[in-house]
Amino acid sequence: ASRMYYENDVRLFNPSLGKAESLINYNGSGDLLQAYSQLQIKVSDKWTFNVGAHGVYFSINEKLSIEPRASVKFQAASNKSISLGYGRHSRVLPINIYLRETPMSDGSIARTNENLDFLMADHLVLGYDWLINENLRLKSEVYYQQLSKIGVQSGRSTSLSVVNFGSDFGDVIGPDSLVGNGSGENVGIELTLEKFFSKNYYFLITGSLYDSKYNGSDGIERNTAFNNQYAVNVLAGKESPVGKEKQNTLIFSFRTVATGGMWTSPINVEASKLAGTEIRDDINANTQQLKDYMRTDIRIGFRRNRKRFSEEYGFDIQNIFNRQNVFSERFNPLTGNVTSNNQVGFFPMALY
Repeated sequence: ASRMYYENDVRLFNPSLGKAESLINYNGSGDLLQAYSQLQIKVSDKWTFNVGAHGVYFSINEKLSIEPRASVKFQAASNKSISLGYGRHSRVLPINIYLRETPMSDGSIARTNENLDFLMADHLVLGYDWLINENLRLKSEVYYQQLSKIGVQSGRSTSLSVVNFGSDFGDVIGPDSLVGNGSGENVGIELTLEKFFSKNYYFLITGSLYDSKYNGSDGIERNTAFNNQYAVNVLAGKESPVGKEKQNTLIFSFRTVATGGMWTSPINVEASKLAGTEIRDDINANTQQLKDYMRTDIRIGFRRNRKRFSEEYGFDIQNIFNRQNVFSERFNPLTGNVTSNNQVGFFPMALY
């Protein structure tokens, strides 16, 4: 059981009034209740079945979801197994979407998104797990996810979908008049090679190829903003005991991340110049891909173990190669040009 408290006060400067105008002003609380039941059946040493259900209740709009889940695992050998699983999974949207306040023609205020249901996903996953030796493990998964009940624009044919929310942190208000008629799907394959911590070192390598699509209220299939199409992560670290009694530790670790670029809608420069503000090409929504994202971090540290406590000194360098990763592209009304907003570059940091 979780209780959420919220207070949202959004104001925007209105040039015609010469002052800030209140757009959203509400506070309150709500409960998220979850429960599950699971049954495991071992038919033999090789076959294991799991069945169960997960339930969730959201008090803000009184929505209830009961989600079935099941899996089967075949132990092909003592160190190899194959599994197949299905599950329905729901997700609560951000509070500000449900409580979006819309001025009506009669002067009243209505919450036009309040009855949105949970975002729903049906997952089907085929997995293979191979314990190569006691310290090395290889896992692979092929998955398909069918998305449903996604919030899209009501009464208008647009590309908007809540499945893309979070790709742009500029909109704190969110759209109104949403209905859960949208859909989408994700399909992909993942590989993981993991070396457990032994002989003072470890590593983890993951790779993923995937495709992520959605449909807005216009019924056109498009890339989601997060359809990076590939992702590679490499994490490794080494700890070396030092000191007369080897009671202290030198620590070194690094991480490298590489993914495809996020998708965005092209900016209509001429229309933006005429309007004096940014206007996106909704017809060609999410047809423009930003450049690939790459980043490498390293950490060097020293852990000193005392009789009653330990202390650690460290030096982190994030984005050590100062890669200029694009976060977004924006129209600048002062210059009439499109400029790139980059994420954090080279960033050193000391810690104790």
